[in-house]
Amino acid sequence: MLKKIFLAAANFVIVVGIVVFVLLYSFNAKDRMIKDKTQGFNSLNQAMSKIAMNYMQRKQDVCNTYADILSKDPRSISEGVSLMQNVIDKESTSYGQIVVKEGSLYKGMTTVGSKEEPENYDVEYKVDEEIFIPYNKKHRINVSRAFIDKKLGVKSVAFAREVKLKEAGNIIDGYLFLVSPVSTFLESWTFPSTGYDNVSISVLGMNGDYVISDREFKYQNAFDFYLEFNESTEEELIELKRQLREDVGYKLIYASSSKQDIYVFSHVPLEETQLVVASIVPQKSLYSNNTSYLGVIIIFLGLILLISLDFTIILMANKKMKNALAETKRANLAKTNFLSTMSHDIRTPLNAIIGLTAIATKNIKDEEAIKDNLRKITLSSNHLLTLINDILDISKIESGKLVLTPMTFSLSECTENLINISQPLVKDKLIDFNFRIHNIEDEYIFADQLRINQIFINILSNALKYTPTNGKVEIDLIQEKAPSDDQIRLIYIVKDSGVGMTEEFMKDMYSPFLRQTDARVNKIQGTGLGLTITKQMIDLMGGNIECYSKVDEGTTFKITLDLQKADKIIEDMVLPPLKVLLADDDEVILTTASETLTSIGTEVTTARNGQEAIELAKQRHETRDEFNVAILDFKMPDMDGVETARRIRKEVGDNIPIIMISSYDFSHMEDEAKDAGITCFISKPLFKSSLYQKLSDVAGLKANSEIKEESSNDVSGMKVLIVEDNDVNYEIASELLDMNGVICERAEDGLLALERMKNVKDNEFDVIFMDIQMPNMDGYEATKAIRGLENSYCKNVPIIAMTADAFSENVQDCLAVGMNGHISKPININIVLNELKKYKNK
Repeated sequence: MLKKIFLAAANFVIVVGIVVFVLLYSFNAKDRMIKDKTQGFNSLNQAMSKIAMNYMQRKQDVCNTYADILSKDPRSISEGVSLMQNVIDKESTSYGQIVVKEGSLYKGMTTVGSKEEPENYDVEYKVDEEIFIPYNKKHRINVSRAFIDKKLGVKSVAFAREVKLKEAGNIIDGYLFLVSPVSTFLESWTFPSTGYDNVSISVLGMNGDYVISDREFKYQNAFDFYLEFNESTEEELIELKRQLREDVGYKLIYASSSKQDIYVFSHVPLEETQLVVASIVPQKSLYSNNTSYLGVIIIFLGLILLISLDFTIILMANKKMKNALAETKRANLAKTNFLSTMSHDIRTPLNAIIGLTAIATKNIKDEEAIKDNLRKITLSSNHLLTLINDILDISKIESGKLVLTPMTFSLSECTENLINISQPLVKDKLIDFNFRIHNIEDEYIFADQLRINQIFINILSNALKYTPTNGKVEIDLIQEKAPSDDQIRLIYIVKDSGVGMTEEFMKDMYSPFLRQTDARVNKIQGTGLGLTITKQMIDLMGGNIECYSKVDEGTTFKITLDLQKADKIIEDMVLPPLKVLLADDDEVILTTASETLTSIGTEVTTARNGQEAIELAKQRHETRDEFNVAILDFKMPDMDGVETARRIRKEVGDNIPIIMISSYDFSHMEDEAKDAGITCFISKPLFKSSLYQKLSDVAGLKANSEIKEESSNDVSGMKVLIVEDNDVNYEIASELLDMNGVICERAEDGLLALERMKNVKDNEFDVIFMDIQMPNMDGYEATKAIRGLENSYCKNVPIIAMTADAFSENVQDCLAVGMNGHISKPININIVLNELKKYKNK
């Protein structure tokens, strides 16, 4: 008993001693810490002033340059504006304007039109408007205070310079302004986020007026803000204004009537200007999150002493904690491994989405290009969405199991998606890239498209990553006869000229997180999971993977999969006996493409380079036995496809349609190719369906190949109630359903849905789509309340969750409260329509 009392007393004395020491140390250190942090904040504000000065000086220099050009060679306002339009970068957020004084107004022109009238370049201001600052030649920078720009409709500032203009043969004075959005300035002018919370930075005029600020203030003048909460004599205020104009420093001020909120006001005048960079920050934020390391060390030593006194008890606790920690680490490692894998897979389609969006923006007026890019974006988006759904499925992470989900899809679209995703790296590293197909008779298969995409992408991504600049990557997709008549054997071969692998590494190459480590590959990013996942997926599909590699000579992967044929029938693709000229330096493509073209009824003549193609076209022209179509590869030695087309047009004329084929993105060469006489483009690999469709188009024939499949969207006339609090989500869902003839009504939250169902007529709604997270009443509560109504219709009306909650336990929760199904956001309209079909005419 005495030992326990002694132990408790000793612990108590030690703890009290530690607390007293820490308190004394903290009180002593606080003042010193505040002073150091305040001085540090002042120094940082000085650095920010240099950033502001550099930014404004650059803008002023641009303004001065334009003004000097016009003053040396005076011209009219419209000519001056035209000059700036030719010089200013089209992507720039800034624009210029030139004005002259006419009575009480300044009138002139700008380099951009207004948002409402894009072709209107005229501008007019009153003399006393904020854009017209007191101009002073002595100042290095003449900038206005922030104002709402009439042209762009955003908060902007104007940099000014006098300019000489010519009007009716006379030289007159005017002003040139360079208008720049405040947002572009603030983007490069931000305090570090760590240690400086709630900082406000501004540029002030010498009279205290705010010129530029990162937020809106109650007062337009800093001195008005100061005087509201800080008592000051007239002499003190004069001294403060002098300090603001002349001195670099800071002052502690109050920012509330209670005198509790103390702020640090730091100011730095900008040399040779009438401007001051001023920053203000709550003093407590400079030290509130700081830790006294000496105090932490003392506490740590004290706790070590306590642990030594309670050694036996702590050992027992540690043993339990160690077991729990090991279990936690195992769980976290499984999640981390899975998330690392998904990070690798997500970035691939995301890169395609970003790139295709940029291409679509560039070709915004080309409707066909936009449609094509949107289709490709959809392919990558669906791939990305499926990957995200896997990440959110915690049960898969914990179990490590992969489940195949077969569906009907097109090999043509699959390879197109593969090429689109690969193009950025192919371009960046100038890789000689070629994709060929052999004997692909069945373009539609029934298999897990996501897993096959992942297999193809993982192998190709590795080839591109580990192939050096100007290297070579070749892909062959081959169809062979499978053991079963309702299957095809698909062989996917990727060969690169990359760094290769050692024999030692290849023995364990499919182990997770294992990467070859040497100077050639250490700088290449990777998780070491790609081959592991690929091998697991291939094994799950009953396939086989083989690898052949040699250091510094490259690697070849061969994947063999037996896949189910799809229940889609394509009618025979037969063309009239068109005479086709096919030019490509790749012997394999010449052979396979010739066989494909012959199989659809054409007469093929091949050429192995551009010059040979020109000679063949001239010979046929001279004998009046001309080709009906010419198909030219873009990348051929000595003479590429564009130059070959240009020469054929010159020698033979414009009667022959010319199709260009390539494994590369056409966007960078499209204009040049069309100027040379190219009729249209086809991406490699050359599938039978794409060749048939394109030849039908250019030859003026109507393609009769149609895929026979039953319509699955017969839900017209159904009426649904959509319970959704988000306006955008409702707009998307209702618009997609309306396109399929479904009548939609909305309830903004669960409570409104319940009130609507209290007065519902029998069978008024076929289905209710219920969001989960909503204000007032969530989807779970609303469903239980609706099921609890006395109306028998309400007890049985189908209620489907339509929510971003996509975890497996969320699905179980929905079913537990009486819902009939679950659809995760973002919604796939085909899944929604299939769900509706279940309740059609029920």
